Amino acid sequence: MALKTGEILRIVWRSLFLQVPLNYRTMQGSGYLFAIWPWLKKGDKRISRVRAASGYMNAHPVTATLAIGALLKRLQTDDAERDPMSFSLWKNMLCGPLGMTGDSLIWDRWKPLVFSLGVLVLVCSPTIATWWIVAPGVLLIYNIPLFITRFWGIRAGYLRGERVLDTLNLPAVAALPRKLGFIGSLIAGALCGLSLFRADDNPLHGVQFLIAFFATCIGIRKNVPVVWVLLAAVGLALLLPYFGSEIIQRR
Repeated sequence: MALKTGEILRIVWRSLFLQVPLNYRTMQGSGYLFAIWPWLKKGDKRISRVRAASGYMNAHPVTATLAIGALLKRLQTDDAERDPMSFSLWKNMLCGPLGMTGDSLIWDRWKPLVFSLGVLVLVCSPTIATWWIVAPGVLLIYNIPLFITRFWGIRAGYLRGERVLDTLNLPAVAALPRKLGFIGSLIAGALCGLSLFRADDNPLHGVQFLIAFFATCIGIRKNVPVVWVLLAAVGLALLLPYFGSEIIQRR
């Protein structure tokens, strides 16, 4: 039996406070208990379910919703009572994959991408009016997909239960790092090019922008350190006038 939309939204809302009771002993365990408490406080197995839910758990706050949905499903089907040791090992097994996936997608790619996009807009239009639009716009662009991901995570975790980690192998999920990395490299390239060479009536500046843009994109895609990417972009763009003048003189 799947969770209703209203129930999922309620769990998503409670999951926003996942790290409020963070502690060294159980890490996010108390937060997991808080997220599903309305579904655990009923019935004669409340004590054992609370103990199973509040044990050690630690994952990324967003991808943790997959574990929350799966945890609720397994507790409702009495898996923790049948084999407490296996249930505890299963919980510990979730921490690494969910933590690394969340860090890779959200901290390493999504957050820099969104805020770089905001900076790019401000570089193109550095006005007070743009600031008033970009500030709330960046927050909405950043948080709305995360809210949708939390909603999806609760539903997917509840449906898959014990095999919740199979969700990370879905083609759409597996392709996200590559797609976000590609978009992020384009934004970084445009930001680097515009920061160094503003477009004007001089066609040379347009060519310099393109060189800086492509050098930055290629460098980021090849995982070259940022310092070397910037040096290469600036160096190639600044050497262009020299080589251009040399070619003209030889002709």
